[in-house]
Amino acid sequence: MPHPAGSHSCDPPKLIPLSVLGSCPHPPSAPRNAAPERCVCPLATACRTAACASATAQPPLRQHHNLQEELLLQEADLAELLRCAKSAPVTCVKFDAGGNWLVAGSGQAVMGVEQQGALTLWNCNQNAAAKHKSTGKCMPQVLVLTPSAVYVAGTSKQVHTYSFQLEETRSLDVGAESVFGIDVDADSGMLAVCGAKACIDLLSAQGATLGVVRPAASVLMC
Repeated sequence: MPHPAGSHSCDPPKLIPLSVLGSCPHPPSAPRNAAPERCVCPLATACRTAACASATAQPPLRQHHNLQEELLLQEADLAELLRCAKSAPVTCVKFDAGGNWLVAGSGQAVMGVEQQGALTLWNCNQNAAAKHKSTGKCMPQVLVLTPSAVYVAGTSKQVHTYSFQLEETRSLDVGAESVFGIDVDADSGMLAVCGAKACIDLLSAQGATLGVVRPAASVLMC
């Protein structure tokens, strides 16, 4: 039966197959110029989630480069440990007042091996090592050079004094288990020694204890 003009067809609506619409079963029904409706079907949500995860994930090539960088860093650390085991690192250096001599302390505590420290005297004028001296179990950590002596201290409770031929002349007992700093007064020869004891030992030029300075408490104990 023909339908009058302006009336609606009574024919059932045509179904659009899913193969035409893709993975989303909701056909676009909005006008061409209107804003598209948001599709809330589970399939579309899953697709968007997978797309976000794919965008944020690192590509396999980048992961391979990161692994290579980690392996190179591990190899560099191992190589540094092997170098320290074969040749102990230099821990402190000091020039004399005239710049003619350079004294260097070296040492390294290696697992399974008895630690050994050493001093090296370098002649700057001849550009050559002049003397090498073992300091035993004391790893040098600080050096002070005066016109007549070399003061050395480190991982021991003593300050050692050497001549410029690296012959030990005396050792002074201090309270710190490990010494990090020494200073010598040029006029009186008095020594100030600091370290792991959290205080400063004051010694006379002859090695007698003059007092102890505790910076945290701001007191001088004689």
